[in-house]
Amino acid sequence: MSDIILEEVFIKRSQQKKKTSPLNYKERWFILTQEKISYYDFDSEKMKRKGLKGSVDLEKIKCVETVQPEANTPQERQFAFQIIYDEGPLYIFAKHEEVRTEWIKKLKEMVRFNNELMQKYHPCFWVDGVWLCCQQEVKQAMGCKILD
Repeated sequence: MSDIILEEVFIKRSQQKKKTSPLNYKERWFILTQEKISYYDFDSEKMKRKGLKGSVDLEKIKCVETVQPEANTPQERQFAFQIIYDEGPLYIFAKHEEVRTEWIKKLKEMVRFNNELMQKYHPCFWVDGVWLCCQQEVKQAMGCKILD
């Protein structure tokens, strides 16, 4: 296994790959290496990492950006960011702004030469079949905000 660059416990939103998939939020232990970002089950009582739940190869990442919180968002989900790759958005919630900024900065630095980087992104969440920012109803629709 490659050396760990960053690791942190975040809240991850379910990716809802199927229309019938429930929307839920779970704590996951994230690890960033030179090749990928992986996330694992997390036992909060024992503060231990458990089995691998998923990963994204860094070369497949198209965008890393913040996400505007929804109205009435609980405190633990105020500092969201998204990793866009070929399967859609991966939504991650940091406990603090500084941690979110650190991860976004490091990820952007690591993927800056990727072939399929996006020029536009969606600054809001995909919820119930629609982008909250622009009301587009296609999950793969081009973003509505130009990247800085």
